[in-house]
Amino acid sequence: MRLIKPFLILATGLTLVPALGAGLSKEEALSEFSAECTQCAAYNAVSIRCLTKGEDKAKVEETLKFFSDLQYATGKAAGVSAKAIEDRFVLAVESIKSDMDSNCVNISVIIKKYGQFCKAIAENPDQHLMQLMNEGPSKLE
Repeated sequence: MRLIKPFLILATGLTLVPALGAGLSKEEALSEFSAECTQCAAYNAVSIRCLTKGEDKAKVEETLKFFSDLQYATGKAAGVSAKAIEDRFVLAVESIKSDMDSNCVNISVIIKKYGQFCKAIAENPDQHLMQLMNEGPSKLE
């Protein structure tokens, strides 16, 4: 998985001009991107609790840090307060735990809902941010 430094993504997002149409303004796109990164950070935080293998756990911890850094950088750039970013994370964790009935045996529920979505963002965050500015947000299933 290619992990890009948050400041590079932020710089890309701030220098691009959204196309006319259904896209979001720069600030809206950065805020939405921050919220999506928060969901992915929460997904990884909950997943860590369910993993038992050290190698898998280390990979998820690295991905969690990536999404955590990115949610803060883009949230701050959009004018979101640190408190709001933290509260978004808490709410996202609660929602994800509810989705799987707070039971690791049900982890497949959150893997199905967040796995591909978060993987796509982690592999191409700059492309996803451009999509938000050009087309608006996509929906999780």
